[in-house]
Amino acid sequence: MLRAGLDSWHLAAVEQLTSASKSLVVAAAVVAGRLSVEEGIAMARLEEEYQLEDWGMVEAGHDLDIADMGARVAAPALLLRLLRMKGGGNAPADGTHAGRK
Repeated sequence: MLRAGLDSWHLAAVEQLTSASKSLVVAAAVVAGRLSVEEGIAMARLEEEYQLEDWGMVEAGHDLDIADMGARVAAPALLLRLLRMKGGGNAPADGTHAGRK
């Protein structure tokens, strides 16, 4: 999944994905292509969505959090995709990053 030999660009993207999703597991799954960006966001928001069912949404609070997380997860995922298109540097070479199996 994640390799110790990732270059600085890939590591920066992984760090941002981990920070945004608050989960190394979700970040690794997005990097490896096991989860799409949308699925990664859904997994990262699982706890908050559960709480929203009980307590409801705070306007100008939760909706902004949803939009912010979307941007913060999509941006590094896009960087990774662009790096792969360019040739990838030190991207994982086993093909798992190219999409789902």
